[in-house]
Amino acid sequence: MTTHAVLPVSINICTYNEEQDIAGCLAQAFANRPAEVIVIDGGSTDRTVEIARAMGATVLQPGVKGLSSQRQAGIDASTQPYI
Repeated sequence: MTTHAVLPVSINICTYNEEQDIAGCLAQAFANRPAEVIVIDGGSTDRTVEIARAMGATVLQPGVKGLSSQRQAGIDASTQPYI
């Protein structure tokens, strides 16, 4: 059996009302074995945040501030050397 190491990578995913696609996106992200997956939500009104948390992602909710602010929040929260 081959064991795959966890990569020193933080995957940051910015979202806004992605209920239909977030599960598939996160499944693909986790399949790559990153050290962490962070979802930065821009104020979704659907189940995006609930799904992301249930799948094991760290979820940040900085509010409706725009994509660049979401990206910066993810960078600031990342604990890995590669983002």
